[in-house]
Amino acid sequence: MRRVFQDISLSSADVLIDIGCGKGRILALALAMQCGYVRGIDTSSVLCGCALRNLNKLCMSLRLEGKPFEVVNEDAAEYKFMGDETVIFLFNPFGANTVTKLVKNLLQSIENTPHRCRIVYRNPVFGSLIGSRPEWRKTYTGTVFGDAYAVFSYEENHG
Repeated sequence: MRRVFQDISLSSADVLIDIGCGKGRILALALAMQCGYVRGIDTSSVLCGCALRNLNKLCMSLRLEGKPFEVVNEDAAEYKFMGDETVIFLFNPFGANTVTKLVKNLLQSIENTPHRCRIVYRNPVFGSLIGSRPEWRKTYTGTVFGDAYAVFSYEENHG
C-alpha cells in the first residue's frame, strides 16, 4: 500500500479515514508516511482497542507529537464524516448497501464542507457503486499483492 499512497501523493495535509480499520495497519502506514491525521472506523470494539494500542506504540517510536489519530467504534453506514477527510481507504470491508450509505454520507459531508477527497478502494468489489456516480471519477487503478485497487476522486464540477 505504500506505493498506492505515494501514487496519490499522501502528505501531511491529508486526513485519512480507514473504514473497517481492524488493528490499524493502514493507519500506521499512513502515519509513518507523514500523513497529517488518521481516523479509523470499525464495528469491533476489540479491534478498535488493538488499533489504539498499535498507534500509540507507533507514535512513541516515531516520536510524533500530540495524538495525530483517533479510532471510532461505529458502524460505517452510520458514520458521519467530519468534513476534514481527504482520503478514504476501503479494503472491501462490507456489502453493497453499506457502500451506498457510506458514499451518500461522504457526499453530504463534502457538500456541507467543500473539500477535495479521494477514495482508495482495495479489492473494489462494489467500485461500480462509486464510479457510476457523476461526482466521482476513477483516476487510478492497479494491483497490490495480487489485489486490484481503484482510486476515485471527487469532481467538484460534475454537473
